[in-house]
Amino acid sequence: VALEADSSGQLRGRFRLTAGGFYRVDLVAADGRSVAGGVQYAVEVLKDRAPQVRIKDPGRDTKVTALEEVTIETIASDDFGVRSLELRYRVNGGEEKRIALTTPSGQGEEAQAAHTLMLEEMGLKPGDLVAYNAAATDAAGQEALSDVYFMTVRPWSRDYRQAESGGGGG
Repeated sequence: VALEADSSGQLRGRFRLTAGGFYRVDLVAADGRSVAGGVQYAVEVLKDRAPQVRIKDPGRDTKVTALEEVTIETIASDDFGVRSLELRYRVNGGEEKRIALTTPSGQGEEAQAAHTLMLEEMGLKPGDLVAYNAAATDAAGQEALSDVYFMTVRPWSRDYRQAESGGGGG
């Protein structure tokens, strides 16, 4: 691989590794003589891993009312870059809905995003269950899923107590 000088005078080159092994830097003198590099560098090719993704907030099962707005924060990372991040949810085991949270350039090793679910717009009633998780895809196309969390719709508070009765005044 030919090396090229950058603006600071450093020599740079790029090559794709397909197997582990060794490399060395050979130089060519101004008169055309080749000078072999004295040091061999070991390289090891690592297998691409699937991305890691998790729900950052709320990050647990919760009880909500049918009128709440719930913000769900997600975070994903990958050794070669996160290509997409999305939120997935189902109401009472129904059809899965997907919301694209971010579509990074594929260069960033980490992606964070949040989305607010407007529960009032879903027409929920007490006893309904919303299951949700996040999915991330890396630059190589591998997908990973976060843990699944649940929002249980609870009824409005029904706390009753006897009012204190006072005697009539004069």
